[in-house]
Parts: sequence; structure tokens; C-alpha cells
Amino acid sequence: MWRTTSIAAVAAIALLAPISISSSNAAIATCPNPAVAGSRVFTINTTEPDAPPGPSCFASGAGNESTPAGYAIIDKTDDSNAYVGVNGELVITQAADGLSGTFTITPVAGFFDYLIAFKSGEGQLDPDFAIFALNGALSGTWTISGQQGLSHATLYARACPTAGCPDPQDPPAAVPLPAPVFMFLATLLSLGVYGWWRRRATV
Repeated sequence: MWRTTSIAAVAAIALLAPISISSSNAAIATCPNPAVAGSRVFTINTTEPDAPPGPSCFASGAGNESTPAGYAIIDKTDDSNAYVGVNGELVITQAADGLSGTFTITPVAGFFDYLIAFKSGEGQLDPDFAIFALNGALSGTWTISGQQGLSHATLYARACPTAGCPDPQDPPAAVPLPAPVFMFLATLLSLGVYGWWRRRATV
């Protein structure tokens, strides 16, 4: 009996392991990724760990960033108003050296899929800007590695399709186990019961 039921248990674990869904998601992203030795590195750390799948590097480069294809500028910070975006949807704070701070985003009706761009003072050390895909996060911290402080930050988003706009912070839908998995597990359980019954019958 022990051998039969053990085989069933091991087989069930082996079957379920590859299809289990992890609920933890990385909340830190760097740009460029991978970083290049001697280059400037931008980093964000979202403060909403449950916002899957976490931020990612969308683009980086020299000079000023261009509006990504398919996106619109939602807001942009300005030195004259303490890094609150001109439309109020993007709020940036920064340390005295301009190399770190926080960001907070207020979603805008009719838009989704937010990107945030950070532009450093040009120091001839690529990249001068980094754009991050937020993937559901709406707040967090940012840093620039040691060369020139923040010049400005820009918030981009895509217009919602005519069918409607997804909630920017909706968690991903649960992935159900396929029906054949349940059938296989039922078969394994039946084998275990049959092995136990045979064992008792021979005693």
C-alpha cells in the first residue's frame, strides 16, 4: 500500500508543480536592463507589491525621450511647481541631490497601460533617460545612479479601446486547472485505494 500511494502522491506533486501560479512579483526594475558598466542606471521600486507583474524597463537612451508610439502624454513635471505635473496626475518628490525620490500617479479616465519616464541632466553618460512600464503600479520610489539629478518626469498612457478600459490595478485572472488534471488525479487516487484494498485482502 505504501509504495502504491507514495507513487500516486509523487506523481500528483510532479504534475501540479509546473502549473502552480506564484502570487509574488518583483517590485524593482532597473533601466537599462542589463546595466552597462560605466553607464547611468535608473531604478524604480513600486510600493504596491500586489500589483502584478511588477515594473519593467520599457526604453532608455541619450538626450530627451520621445513619446512612445501609441501613447499620449498624460502629465509632465515642471521645476516651477515642485515637481507636481502640470495636470496633477503625476507627483514627484526628490531628495536634495536630485538623485532619488518618490512618485505617485492618479489614473485618468479613458487611459490605461501607464509608462513613467525619468530624464536626468545630460552628462554625456548614457542613458540620459529611462522609461518604465508600470504594469499596474501607481506609486513607488525612484533613483538615478550618481550622475546629474532629475530634470523632469513624464507620464504616458494609451487611450482605452472602444470596448472599454481595464482597471489599471486589476489582478490577473486565476488560471484554472484543466479538466484532464482532475481526471488524472482521480485515477491516481483510485490506484491508491485499489492498492490498499489488495493489501488488506492478502493479509
